[in-house]
Amino acid sequence: MVKRVSNIILMLFLISILAHGENPLRGYVNEESFRSGEKIFQSEKNDIFQEAAAMNRANSEAQLKGRFPEVISVVNREGVWHGTFYFNSGDGKRLRKTIKGSGVVRGAEDTFAVTIFSEGIRVRDIVSGITTEIKTKRR
Repeated sequence: MVKRVSNIILMLFLISILAHGENPLRGYVNEESFRSGEKIFQSEKNDIFQEAAAMNRANSEAQLKGRFPEVISVVNREGVWHGTFYFNSGDGKRLRKTIKGSGVVRGAEDTFAVTIFSEGIRVRDIVSGITTEIKTKRR
């Protein structure tokens, strides 16, 4: 049994070594360009992917705040938070919603999970998983 496992590990190791040196984009990119790109994108100093993720996250949070423009009130009744807020449904309608505790708000093409807390609401986009807090505007 041990010999079989060691043979499998050895085979996987040999396959990974052989596959590492190969240019998978051979028909599209020449070998020199592939190797220079490989060095650039595997360096620890390269952060373009983190910057893009941060920009997408910021844009998504701004879009969520645009969909939920205002939290009107948040009230705690018998230990459960109740909240009333406006919601832009995506098809040009602005709706007023009231939720007890937490719930789901469906737009024209998307769905959001809304949780009420002491200072406002937490909105999570179901598809992307991005969450933002929208606080009650005090007068």
